[in-house]
Amino acid sequence: MRDNDAVVRWKTASVLSGIGPEAKAAIPALIICLRDKSVLVRRNAVEALKNMGPEAKVAIPVLTDALKDNDAKVRQSSAETLSGIGTEAKAAIPALTNVLKDNEAEVRWSAAYALSQMSPEAKVAVPASPIQI
Repeated sequence: MRDNDAVVRWKTASVLSGIGPEAKAAIPALIICLRDKSVLVRRNAVEALKNMGPEAKVAIPVLTDALKDNDAKVRQSSAETLSGIGTEAKAAIPALTNVLKDNEAEVRWSAAYALSQMSPEAKVAVPASPIQI
């Protein structure tokens, strides 16, 4: 994951995504990849983390930061990954609430769904109708 070639990094992350939770030893490297300059590396890294499910809980702080990524797909997948982690991702509730104002509908929907999966108090953060999800 430290290769100088971005193509190698994103393909590696893509392979790890297909392996799923069995590749949990790679989570620290995937966390580093979430800060990569290449959007393709970031997209594949967050997808790999999403496929790890609750095993990715150590990535919660970086996934929360990734909700502010310039790329909508990275933001959306970060919300989906937090959703998959579930109640252990409660620290991300304020950031996910902010994402409900995102310009992209898919990102807003993923944030709302993530909030609905976390806890009853997080569901309160999803307004009944003022936003268009």
